[in-house]
Amino acid sequence: MVILDVITTEFRQRLEENALETLVQNSDHLTFAALAGLSVGQDQEDTAFFGAAGAAANSIGIEVARAAALQHAGISANDVYDLSVEAELDERIPHYGVEFKSGGMEYGYEIDASTGAVLQYETERDD
Repeated sequence: MVILDVITTEFRQRLEENALETLVQNSDHLTFAALAGLSVGQDQEDTAFFGAAGAAANSIGIEVARAAALQHAGISANDVYDLSVEAELDERIPHYGVEFKSGGMEYGYEIDASTGAVLQYETERDD
């Protein structure tokens, strides 16, 4: 029974990852609500990578943070380059820093790790 539970859990996580990747690739049609339900497995990955003390209790995960920034900017994932996402889960307000370039502009975002809300953003010409 335990082996079946492990297999089922791994299969469900793979399905969620594939669904999330498909949604992110088609980010012109993303809504935060659609992504929020797919981020459950990311919490476990964040905890494993950053340690229990550094992971936010209700972290949305790196992929959802990336998608939230792209949606706010109104830019498709296909039009982005030099994308980086850093988890800042041990800050006073846990957040994800998302940076990317598109169309001759540089974008920088801080996305709330619990809610996916845009805390701060800036744009400037790409030199």
